Amino acid sequence: MNIIKISIAFIAMSVIGLTAFTDQGINLISSNDLLKTPENPIEKSAILNKNSVSSITTPIIKSTLSSSIGSKKSVESSIEKIRELTNKTDLQKNIVNEHDNFKRYPPENSPIKNSAQDPITQRYATDERTTLNENKSMGLTVWSDEKYYLENDTVIVNAYVENAEGIKQPTVFNSEFYYDQNQSLGNIEFSDINDDGVYQATIELTQNNILNKGPGIYKVWIQDANNNITNSITFTLSQPDIKLTGNYRESIDSNGDLIIDAEVEIQANSNFYIQASLYSSTQVAIGITQFSQQLTKGTHWIPLSFSGLMIQDSNESGPYVLKQASVAKVTMPMQRAPLVEPNFITESYAISEFIR
Repeated sequence: MNIIKISIAFIAMSVIGLTAFTDQGINLISSNDLLKTPENPIEKSAILNKNSVSSITTPIIKSTLSSSIGSKKSVESSIEKIRELTNKTDLQKNIVNEHDNFKRYPPENSPIKNSAQDPITQRYATDERTTLNENKSMGLTVWSDEKYYLENDTVIVNAYVENAEGIKQPTVFNSEFYYDQNQSLGNIEFSDINDDGVYQATIELTQNNILNKGPGIYKVWIQDANNNITNSITFTLSQPDIKLTGNYRESIDSNGDLIIDAEVEIQANSNFYIQASLYSSTQVAIGITQFSQQLTKGTHWIPLSFSGLMIQDSNESGPYVLKQASVAKVTMPMQRAPLVEPNFITESYAISEFIR
C-alpha cells in the first residue's frame, strides 16, 4: 500500500499535483535527463559518442534550459507551500517526502544498504549453474573461478555431479571450449585432483591456446558422460587498456564531499568507466561512485567523489575504505578488468566535517 501511495505521489508531483499550487506550467526536462537513464546514468551514457551526443542535444538544451531553470524554481516554491500546510493530506505528505528523498545525492552516487547489495560485488559474483537430468535424480553443477580475465590469466572451471541425496558421484566429463558461442577451440580435460568429487579443468589464456581470437566471450560446454547431463559456463576475456596503479590521495572539497583521487594508467586513447565502493573501517557499506571520461594514453588522476550527505546519512565516521573498484573500457560490450580491491584507507574524519 505504501508503494502505491509513493508512486501516486511521484506521478502527482511530476505531472499534475504541483499545477494546483502555481499558475505556471511545469517543464521537468533538463539537459541531464537527455543524456542519462535512471538505472545507471553514467555507465549507460558513457557508451554514447561524445560528439554525436553534443550535436543532437545542443539545440534541445538551448531551447529548454531557461524554462527548466524557471520550472525548478516553480517546483521548489510549490513544495514549500505544501510544506507550510498544517493539516496535510496523505497525498501532500507523500509529495513532500518524495521531493525530499528523490535524487537526494549527486547522480554519480548511490547509497549501499549492505555489503551484499554492493553493485560491484553483484557484478563480479560468479555464476554457479545446476542442470538436472530428466527424472531429477542427478544434477550437474558448473562454475568458473572468475567472470572477467586478462590475457595470460588462467581460468579454473569446476564441475561435479550430485545425486538427490546430495552425494557427489564419480564420473567422466566430455568438454569443449568455444569462442563466440560457436567457434570450437578444442577439447579440455577434467580431473578430480583432491578426490573430493569436484572436478577441475584449467585454460591458459595465451594467444596459442585461444588461437589468437583475442577479447570476447568464451564458453565451456560440459557433458556428464555417465548420466548424459550437459551444462556450460561463459566468461569474458577483456582488453580494458586501463589499470589502477595503486596510488591514491584524499581530500574534502568545498562542497563537503570526500574526494579520493585514484591514479590510472591508460594504454590507448578511449572512453573509460570506473565504479568504486566506499565502506567504513568496520566494513559497513556506505555507497558507490561512478566516473566516465575520455582519456589519453599515459597516467591520470581520476577523482572519485563520495557525497558528504551520503556519508552523513550512513552515520559512520572515518577512517573510510575504498574497498572495491571496477574499471573498464567503454565498448560494445564493455571491456571490464577483473575485480580490483584497493583497500585504500583514509584519514579519520568526524561526520560533522561533511557539509549538508
